[in-house]
Amino acid sequence: MNNSNKLFAGLVSIKKCTRPPMALNLDVAYTDARDGSPDETKWNPGVSFNNRALNENKSTATKTYHACFDRLDELEQDLCSCFNHIADWPYVEKFFALISRLGNGVFWYVLMTILPFADSVNGLVASLHMSSVALVCLALYKLLKNNLVRQRPYLKWNNIQNGTAPLDLYSFPSGHTLHAVAFTIVALSYYPILSPFLVSVTLLIAFSRVILGLHYPSDVLAGALIGAAVALLSFSL
Repeated sequence: MNNSNKLFAGLVSIKKCTRPPMALNLDVAYTDARDGSPDETKWNPGVSFNNRALNENKSTATKTYHACFDRLDELEQDLCSCFNHIADWPYVEKFFALISRLGNGVFWYVLMTILPFADSVNGLVASLHMSSVALVCLALYKLLKNNLVRQRPYLKWNNIQNGTAPLDLYSFPSGHTLHAVAFTIVALSYYPILSPFLVSVTLLIAFSRVILGLHYPSDVLAGALIGAAVALLSFSL
């Protein structure tokens, strides 16, 4: 065999022995932001994040409250699953998915837009009050979510399904409930006559978050308490 044939045969053998590029295993790549372990997680194509930065420099305090959340997750799993089964009926799931989408902010933005037209100066004052409370609630919500990083129920437990796409990755606290309670308290201080309507909407939003598998009951309770605290403190300023 001449040199050129030897060279060609060598290249062919190298090509046959070369392993193809390894496909990314999404189930392994998607890890728990708290400890970097791939187990007990599920791939969610709608959300991505960088775990490496979160896995570094974990303090003892951080590990402690993550352990508390793990314990809470186990305690609340069955109750969360019971609520989630309410959405087994398609029309029920669609109804609560709609309620949840309205709770994204649409309902409250519409209310704040209507009030100045409906009640002139008083309506404008109420809308500005609600807007200022919203900014504080948003700041607290972002701070808590990004530091506590509690995994959503449907991502952790196989028997819980999500009924609608989440706005972000983490679970604690429920931002929908936090804002709904804060807005309702402020709005009712100006217009008590709206209490049956706004309280009903707020309760539906709160329940929808658990029924759709997006939050634990404790997320909703914490959100309600924080929202109420912000709203009540705003009256003293």
